[in-house]
Amino acid sequence: MRIVSFITKTETIRNILEAVELPPEPPRAAPARPPPQGALEFP
Repeated sequence: MRIVSFITKTETIRNILEAVELPPEPPRAAPARPPPQGALEFP
């Protein structure tokens, strides 16, 4: 595979994503989770 070009215009990217029925906005980031409680125990 080789890169032929880069698409940098926002409107063009949005149009391509909508044409292939993908959401044009990225998914929301989930909040961070705390570490498992077992990892906090010390001998």
